[in-house]
Amino acid sequence: MTNVERVEKWYAAHERKLTPQCSILRIKTLKPQDEVHGKVVIEVETESTLASVAFWNPGDVTALKIEKATGRESILDDRRLTVADKIESLLDGYFQQIVGPEDHS
Repeated sequence: MTNVERVEKWYAAHERKLTPQCSILRIKTLKPQDEVHGKVVIEVETESTLASVAFWNPGDVTALKIEKATGRESILDDRRLTVADKIESLLDGYFQQIVGPEDHS
């Protein structure tokens, strides 16, 4: 299973729980099975926050958050994944920071 497919699976399992907390929650994928060009982005908007989380099949991740009231930008993550990283756990952590301390696991 590719990184993009893992993110799609996590999103499918968590979308219903996240939707009530978000005014916008959408996923965009590009070539999920392509090991070189595959990419997925989850876009989120809540009452107070804009955010995006992107994974690429070659192993990169970027998670960004903007506070609407202040315009303050936060980089939650921007790096190459390691073999020890579990995408599902990373997503749980990002979404705790984006939508609050609800249980996303």
